[in-house]
Amino acid sequence: MSVTVRGPDGSGQLDAYEVPGGWTVTVQTLAFTVTADGTAGVHRVRVRYISSGDVRVATLDDLNESGPGLTTTYTYGLGLNASACTTVDGLAVTDALPWTELSDGAVVRITTIDDNGNEITGDTITAVVLQIDSPQVQTLQLQKIVEMPAAMAV
Repeated sequence: MSVTVRGPDGSGQLDAYEVPGGWTVTVQTLAFTVTADGTAGVHRVRVRYISSGDVRVATLDDLNESGPGLTTTYTYGLGLNASACTTVDGLAVTDALPWTELSDGAVVRITTIDDNGNEITGDTITAVVLQIDSPQVQTLQLQKIVEMPAAMAV
């Protein structure tokens, strides 16, 4: 079963989600908005899965190029195709996510970067929403309620 999780807002580098203790999850979608600061040059996004032992499980560098002052909405998802373009203000772009199980303590990290992979600390990351699939999230089975006939007085 999947659940929707709201991540925090931040700038430059942001841990969008941490897997709770004892859980294993698959991120189905990750959506967020980046507003680039005034730093000259290309603004890009990097998403990383980091294990609880601080090992990079996956690094996903977005191929779209944004510029100073532009706002871009990103949607990463299982089965989505990546887009690669020069963005305009307000553009929504898509990226693919790998099918990866993350264990307790792992984080999903979003970083805004320049063409050389350096963090751009002034870019803001907002409206972070993840759709998480986890076997630990269970639905309750409804049980039929049976009405018993009232007892008869003798």
